Amino acid sequence: MRFPVLPSTFALLLSGTAVCLADSGGFEQFQTWQVICSQARNCTMRQFLSGSAIGQLELRRDGGPDTPLSIAASTDNPAFSEDARDVRASVSVDGGAPVSVSPGDIRYDPAAAVWVLTGDFIGNGLVMAMKNGASLHVMLTRGEAVAEGDVPLAGVAASLLFMDDQQKRVGHTDALSAKGDKPPFPAVPFREIRTLAELPEAIRNRFAEGGECADTEESQLDGSAFVHQLSGDEAIYATPCGTPGAYNTPIAMFTESFGVISKMAFPVLHEGAPSTMADAYNLDYDFETGKLSAFFRGRGIGDCGTYNAWHMSRRQAGPVLVLDRQTSKDCDGKDLDGPENWPAQWPLR
Repeated sequence: MRFPVLPSTFALLLSGTAVCLADSGGFEQFQTWQVICSQARNCTMRQFLSGSAIGQLELRRDGGPDTPLSIAASTDNPAFSEDARDVRASVSVDGGAPVSVSPGDIRYDPAAAVWVLTGDFIGNGLVMAMKNGASLHVMLTRGEAVAEGDVPLAGVAASLLFMDDQQKRVGHTDALSAKGDKPPFPAVPFREIRTLAELPEAIRNRFAEGGECADTEESQLDGSAFVHQLSGDEAIYATPCGTPGAYNTPIAMFTESFGVISKMAFPVLHEGAPSTMADAYNLDYDFETGKLSAFFRGRGIGDCGTYNAWHMSRRQAGPVLVLDRQTSKDCDGKDLDGPENWPAQWPLR
């Protein structure tokens, strides 16, 4: 697909085991900051800190008009595990007075294993101070336990500008760095799904005991599941469905048409004849073009396996997939410039 992911899923994206949600222009690095933006225009600025109690810090902002910002901090201090309570947090720039975060604005994100800080102070003051500062001090406390770290701010200004550009905010009133007079850009009809609760009940039931997706961990959804709203009455959902392998993750797609949920079939060629498969592996989807592809890896280096490409089409009963290309290759160690260029089973020659 075309859209980046966040920390827990970025490694999966690189290894080809998750839905690919990263646009080719959605990742850049500025100094020690990495900026990742998804097809849904959700963006994360992050930095890894060596030798610090705060091992990673992120600045997050989802796509959509006037969306707020949040800070995510990770620590390996066991006092701040998922079960921790009464966690407090504060931030300061260049030794200035620390800003305490309201207890109601602190929560744990189990999918990414980070503590998330929210509040209007981030967009109204802190971001500007980070653009002009040298170091951000972040502190988490819980009773007598303390986890703190200093985050270098070189590259923040360029990172924020890149985020504005990726989120179509340059020149708009809700920009972080390139603010202008234009009203916020409308939201795209494409949204990432991070929890089972965001799925329609008819799809969610498939994750219950005995369902076809029962072996799927909820954490697999983050960065690998989405909904594309085709119209007011039709939508497409994609979600991991089943246990991922070493190199491959099964993805199921569903259509919702006038309240009716149906599972989509992936057309393929099998033993030289037309067939279908229920799930695609390592799916890539571009909602703007309606094109999809999947690459089932025969082994980790990706020099063998099966590659399929489809496009979305419409019929009276709703959207369907049409097979455009299928290639495959044995694990013979030969380099044929990627799966798109392997020997083709479809179209027939």
